[in-house]
Amino acid sequence: MSAVAGHMGPINACAFSPDGRRVVSASDDQTLRLWDAETRRCEATLEGHNDRVTGCAFAPDGETIVSAGEDGALKLWDVDSRACRVTLEGFIGRLSACAFAPDGEMIISGGFDQTLRLWDARSGSQLATLEGHTGRVTACAFSPDGRRLVSASDDHTIKLWDAETARCEATLEGHAGPVTACAFSPDGRRIVSASRDETVKLWGAETGACEATFEGHDGPVGACAFSPDGVTIVSAGTDSTVKLWDARIGVCRATLIGHAGAVHACAFSPDGETIVSGGEDGTLKFWDAHAGAEGATAEGHTDEVDFGAFAPDSDPIVSKSRGNLGGVSGLYDPTREPWDADPYPRRKTNSFDDVDRIRLWESLHHRRDALEELGRWVFTGDSAPEGETTARAGTGDTLGLRAVHSGAGRGAPEGHTGDVTACAFSPDGRRIVSGSLDGTLKLWDAQTGRCLATLEERGGGVLACAFSPDGQRFVSAGADHTLKIRDSGTGRCKAVLEGHGGPVRACAYSPDGRPIVSGSDDMSLKFWDPLLGTELGPRSGPSVLDRDWFVQPPPTPPPGHADRVTACAFSPDGRRLVSGSADTTLKLWDARTRTCEAVLEGHTGEVTACAYAPDGRTIVSAGRDKTLKIWDALTCTERAALEGHTGEVTACAFSPDGEMIVSASCDQTLKLWDAHSGAELLSFPVAAGLLACAFSPLGDRVCCGGAGGSVHILELTGDLAAARAAARP
Repeated sequence: MSAVAGHMGPINACAFSPDGRRVVSASDDQTLRLWDAETRRCEATLEGHNDRVTGCAFAPDGETIVSAGEDGALKLWDVDSRACRVTLEGFIGRLSACAFAPDGEMIISGGFDQTLRLWDARSGSQLATLEGHTGRVTACAFSPDGRRLVSASDDHTIKLWDAETARCEATLEGHAGPVTACAFSPDGRRIVSASRDETVKLWGAETGACEATFEGHDGPVGACAFSPDGVTIVSAGTDSTVKLWDARIGVCRATLIGHAGAVHACAFSPDGETIVSGGEDGTLKFWDAHAGAEGATAEGHTDEVDFGAFAPDSDPIVSKSRGNLGGVSGLYDPTREPWDADPYPRRKTNSFDDVDRIRLWESLHHRRDALEELGRWVFTGDSAPEGETTARAGTGDTLGLRAVHSGAGRGAPEGHTGDVTACAFSPDGRRIVSGSLDGTLKLWDAQTGRCLATLEERGGGVLACAFSPDGQRFVSAGADHTLKIRDSGTGRCKAVLEGHGGPVRACAYSPDGRPIVSGSDDMSLKFWDPLLGTELGPRSGPSVLDRDWFVQPPPTPPPGHADRVTACAFSPDGRRLVSGSADTTLKLWDARTRTCEAVLEGHTGEVTACAYAPDGRTIVSAGRDKTLKIWDALTCTERAALEGHTGEVTACAFSPDGEMIVSASCDQTLKLWDAHSGAELLSFPVAAGLLACAFSPLGDRVCCGGAGGSVHILELTGDLAAARAAARP
């Protein structure tokens, strides 16, 4: 990330030119500024508005800029001469938004008078007034084909309009607060919206149905946009963050931290490589869309930095400060003189709250991916050996995770080219299977990290995978609504299981290998015979569930999930099944009769993962509410909530002995927890947000994967028994 200052007030809007070479920004200081997107230099200041400038956009040919202001003026600017060509009048009151049509022939604007107006971009004449909103119009945009318009309003709604007839086609309702932003996807099939209700929502442009709700911001969301390929959504919030979301599976891939106040604007460059954002701090920040890289000055401490040290290979760097977090720390290439004016750029990670504030930094010239939070752990000694991160607990007991294999991701010959959504060890621990949104499955040697095979899935991204208990086969679940069973030796597809009406997000083998269970966006769980490749119905006869497993059986079996099923797992004896859902609940099912026996409520966001302990008496679940929860499987009550992640928790698993829990998160950390006390044992930083994790059968290794396509194989080191004992009360 690099930051540029120039405006004397908050930035309300920003946009790239069609060729990506320039950026325009609009500010409370009543000006627009034109920036060179490569050098970050301000080329011109456009003055003419008499109040806050609230919107700006480039024409498709890049030669004209339109701006909207609270002075009630809509202005057209010549990019070459920097002169205002014309001021369009006709509004009653202040303006809040503006946009060009894809062919550059029309302009749409919205204002405080609750209307939208269509203008002829050449003559400046008003073509139509669109009425229907009952609150201020906050945002507006054309569809990619120019035939439709979308608008957002303080009245909590989004409206779709016919651009030719100016007729309202649909009103999209679902936000619980004023809607602040809206945009069409590049293919015109979906709409994204942001709201002061702290959510981002994805809508079907044809159906008007809400397809997904993204939760993660800790305050109102003020802006949102699609990436040029439609795969990623960027959002900006008053919580000072910019977030990247995977539009296909609805998970937060990265949180970009750097602004000193609310972020009001964000946009992708035309090539999708860069994100620009602007906010209350009056700065524009440029981010690497893949890594969220920060620029030359590492800012983070708010008190004097009294210690800094390089690792033996000069990367990463650790710095220590007393007092509150924030401040400025300049970090330099160790081969240069201390006062060299041109240090290599650095970037920071999160830090932890203790008396001594410790931060890890990494030089951009060495690696593009940032390190992340170390929780309450610090390097043992002056630095960590190459390839190993070692953590020290407060008791003096040392734990560690050593990277056996890491970094085969986007751009690597063997790595995935899309986010890794799933990974699993084979029962003998010798192999790992990983699945990715790039539409491939990969088999890896768990000891060396070597890629053994790449299996192409023709139907779309892989969302889940699991080995059979005997290790002879594995099943994968996909965005194409199917499951596929493959021979783990040859990779040959043995069966395709069809029947779901939406993407399949979860799958698991029963302990005896029959049946397979799967969960889908169609809100259903399905059971399959893996040998016949057919769907199984519920069995008749009494349930095999022991009646004393519940303190009190539920009076009436509850219905199925009310939203997509995101996770499922069998109990070790195969008698029960647990499922997790976007409806924030877990459900316990009789695996034989397929009847729901209990509902576990406690998460405040989508449940992303769940797993049984090896003894079957405990369940762990992970959620978008940034927590893990431990449940008593016998009484169906919550035993503990594990808090420590700063982002959505996307995956979790028990160790084979049931003593530990591993969790993965979008906050770019892998954490180990004591399964009995719930105490955090270790936090391991990785280079990107994580979506999957698994323990090896012996419990000595962990694999994980996530954004960017990397698969990491990590080996546990140190005295784990002592650390677990020390963590317990």
